[in-house]
Amino acid sequence: MNQYTNDALNPNGFGVSTIQEVEELHKALTFENQSYDDTLPGSFTGAPALQVESLDKTLRLVTHKESDLLLWRDIAKTPAYNTVEEYNTTNSYGEEVPAFFQMSAAPNVADSGYDRATAKIKYVGTQKQINHDVMLVRQAHGPIVQREIKNGALWIMAKLERALYYADDAINTLEFPGLEKQIDAGDNLAKFKSTAFDGYEGYGSDAGAFFDTRVAGVGQVLDEETLEEIALRQSNNFGNPTDLYLDTKAHSDFSRSFFDKERINSPLGQQGKAGYVVQQFVSGSGTFNLKSGKFQRPRRNPLTATVSAFGIPTLANEAAPADANSEFETVDAGNYYYKISAVYADGETLPSADSGVFGMTAGKKATIDITPAAGTPLYYNIFRSAKDAADGSLAEFIGRVANAGSGATHDIDLNKKLPGLSTAFLVQQDEDNLAFKQLMTMMKIDLAITGTQFKWMQLLYGTPLVYTPRKNVVVENIGRN
Repeated sequence: MNQYTNDALNPNGFGVSTIQEVEELHKALTFENQSYDDTLPGSFTGAPALQVESLDKTLRLVTHKESDLLLWRDIAKTPAYNTVEEYNTTNSYGEEVPAFFQMSAAPNVADSGYDRATAKIKYVGTQKQINHDVMLVRQAHGPIVQREIKNGALWIMAKLERALYYADDAINTLEFPGLEKQIDAGDNLAKFKSTAFDGYEGYGSDAGAFFDTRVAGVGQVLDEETLEEIALRQSNNFGNPTDLYLDTKAHSDFSRSFFDKERINSPLGQQGKAGYVVQQFVSGSGTFNLKSGKFQRPRRNPLTATVSAFGIPTLANEAAPADANSEFETVDAGNYYYKISAVYADGETLPSADSGVFGMTAGKKATIDITPAAGTPLYYNIFRSAKDAADGSLAEFIGRVANAGSGATHDIDLNKKLPGLSTAFLVQQDEDNLAFKQLMTMMKIDLAITGTQFKWMQLLYGTPLVYTPRKNVVVENIGRN
């Protein structure tokens, strides 16, 4: 048997070491005490310096995908040929005069009704830039320029998805009017109301294009009666329901109401599958799809970290005068607190400190003088506490108001929207009712190179048009379980 020593002159020997020396050697040759989780690559020593990084070639998304953009995907895109888009409407085939006439006489003249409406094209875009050296190095997930172009396109489409529902040019003049604004504006305009059934409207249903779920001041979860009612309203206004766009929570709550019924009808589900999701609703006015999207989820909380470089606004002269348009009712009477954040071209600020307590009663509105910290905000976001809350720490979003000027009085709450609740849209999804007019489809424009950065803009010019506002229904203040 060979003898092994630590004699350096004996090349066949493995040597003999103490336990402490072996442990130190083991430590130097293992990676367990140094890893890329918590050690900078330039700090590795010993065997860990030899390890190679393992980076997955697939870039994992933690945000939305193109498939989440429901309304933008569905809406018809048609060309526009000027910065002001015009269209004509007709609200009758002829005046409501008797159709029968005496032989040898002439029938009555029945002139059709025509009107013209206009809409301004608005401009949406983003700017991207990449350092030259980044383009030269080996990249993990494909060419960086192509990836950033795709990211820019998805960013624009995401902004458009939410704006299609809620943008309001009266609040921010840079925006186009979204579905909610256009349906609200057209709901009571004569040129968008058919005269063919004058005296017959409202049979079995309110003729308005807005349905508020509130009962005793509380927003209600969607149920079968609500969906039947809004479809009837749409039908009475000569619309055909095709798609209900709602948030994921409202869709989930509606589907859950069928769990017990499904359990009775099919205890084991289909082929061992459990659960039930309502994908279509069959109403007396037609069958329509339920399409729940992430961009329909309501804004709830103020920001916890500022985006804008500007400071928070200050509040003064809080009051609660009467207003004929107030939706505060007796059941809503109580104490409320408000917070307000300012939105500038570079983003949103943190919210203000709590307002003073507002003692609201039926027929009142909340007004506040708002002074921005600096600059000129585009608009303000309003957050309101629950009734009789101790303070405004849990205040939730109720809407936006236009900037009326530094120190000016702003009407911040008529109780039209309850804090943190969502809105749904039942639409007739066809080009005769709804379209997105594009003066320019999405385009990339390279900017001048003045340094070692490559810069470009990605732009889209257009506006949505709701040609027949009353053929759609907006469902407001949807509750949640």
